[in-house]
Amino acid sequence: MDSLDQFDFVVIGATGWLGQATLEYLFRQLAPVDRSHVHAFASTSRPLVLRDGTVVPVQALPSLTKLRTPRPALVFHYAFQTKDRVIANNHEAYTLLNRSIREALLQFVDTNPVVGLFVPSSGAAYAGMNEHDQSDGAVYGRCKLDDERVFETIGQEYRFPVVSPRVFNVSGPYINKHNLYALASIISACLSNKTISLRAPHQVIRSYYSVTDLIELCYRLMLIEQNKGSIFHVFDTVGTEMVEVGDLALRCQGLLAPHLTIERPPLCEKPIDRYVGDATAIRGLERKLQITPLGLDQQIKLTANYMSSLAASGR
Repeated sequence: MDSLDQFDFVVIGATGWLGQATLEYLFRQLAPVDRSHVHAFASTSRPLVLRDGTVVPVQALPSLTKLRTPRPALVFHYAFQTKDRVIANNHEAYTLLNRSIREALLQFVDTNPVVGLFVPSSGAAYAGMNEHDQSDGAVYGRCKLDDERVFETIGQEYRFPVVSPRVFNVSGPYINKHNLYALASIISACLSNKTISLRAPHQVIRSYYSVTDLIELCYRLMLIEQNKGSIFHVFDTVGTEMVEVGDLALRCQGLLAPHLTIERPPLCEKPIDRYVGDATAIRGLERKLQITPLGLDQQIKLTANYMSSLAASGR
């Protein structure tokens, strides 16, 4: 495996969940003298403070097209208008905005020695395959499918590997939008010493993958294949177990706040909400890279530790 000081690292969407987790991961791998090899971009320029106090200068996304890396570049591309933004835009405007973000990266690839690209897709891509589905989730999924196709093509053109996992449910440091994610919402209740309230009157099945494990897996996959030309990896993220949201609440309660009560409406016979991918490919990649993913209890504890420290810092 090549020495890391031979690369530049470009993190786009640096201020989001995966972006901050990636910066933390990279800075732990790199010697201090090589941290200048990391280039961070987001919608606006500002200093970003990681949880260990590291300050990262973040440039505005339009500056990406002006960057020229002196070394081969590994790119982590997370800039994307997420599903909750569909409601705020009409579908056409939402699609065009994501297309403009994609175009900035394509211009960067045209003018720099890119040797690997990690661009997360989403489990919503499967809903996006149904052209008749006009739900927000399907519109979001179709935009992710567009990214998959475009970046697979650009990887073939310039002969570098593209890693595009279809992300279902992740956990861990820098988790955001705590009110939108079941895991974060449950942990928030535990940390706030409040009743754990579940709203779903039907079964909800999920499987969680550690964000740090995901970044390590994709990073190492790019590294080992960056001399092998155009390889496109698309696979689902699936944790070590599936869990119903009621059982997830029980697990969080037992680990974090055994004294709290759990409230939930009686379960009805609505169809099961199952948002879990196919584990076959990711298990094979874990074996190939000798990665042992974190179990659910470990993920709950690490996510809670981060959220607790966030609350204590007042951020």
